[in-house]
Amino acid sequence: MGQQVCWIVGAAISKASPSCKLSLPWNNLCDNLIKLHRIPRITIVLWNKPKVGTFKLNTDGNFLKANSMAGMGEILRNDDGDIVIAVSILTQCSSNNYVEAQVAWFGVNWCIEHSYTNFTLELDSMIMTNMMKKKRAYNYKMNNIIEYTSQMLEQANVNIIQCYGEANQVVDSLAKLAATSTEESYYFSFQQLPKNVKDHIN
Repeated sequence: MGQQVCWIVGAAISKASPSCKLSLPWNNLCDNLIKLHRIPRITIVLWNKPKVGTFKLNTDGNFLKANSMAGMGEILRNDDGDIVIAVSILTQCSSNNYVEAQVAWFGVNWCIEHSYTNFTLELDSMIMTNMMKKKRAYNYKMNNIIEYTSQMLEQANVNIIQCYGEANQVVDSLAKLAATSTEESYYFSFQQLPKNVKDHIN
């Protein structure tokens, strides 16, 4: 009976984890089962500086479905991590994806107009990152803004990457700040940032 139970348990585990080597007697089987226990991994996510001689533009949006208003947050930093500009602006749009596209367009446009043409565009939205890389939208309503942004990106040397939300908390807080304000805010140094935004700078 004991061997039959071991065989049934072993067969089930082998199917779930083919790489696991199970063997009798029972104490060996139990030892192997303990080894199957997953060890949790902790990853610290931080914002990383851009390559020397380049800049990094982070953008994020915060959409309020109740009133179709949204906050746009953007920050451009140099290779020392110093702020070139940070922006918090209230806008009106129809979806979260649209405000993500709108703030990316705004940020890219600002960079090019001010001769920052060698930078990384870092987004925490995988959908928006894919749209920017493929230069087309999944939604026809967003085609125009994605097309305009793509045309601007062709005027610069831009690397588009996706990051975890934890690395984008500065612009997330700027976007949320904009969603509760009626004024556009521009910051040109760390000292000028609101305290709740400063708390996310690393």
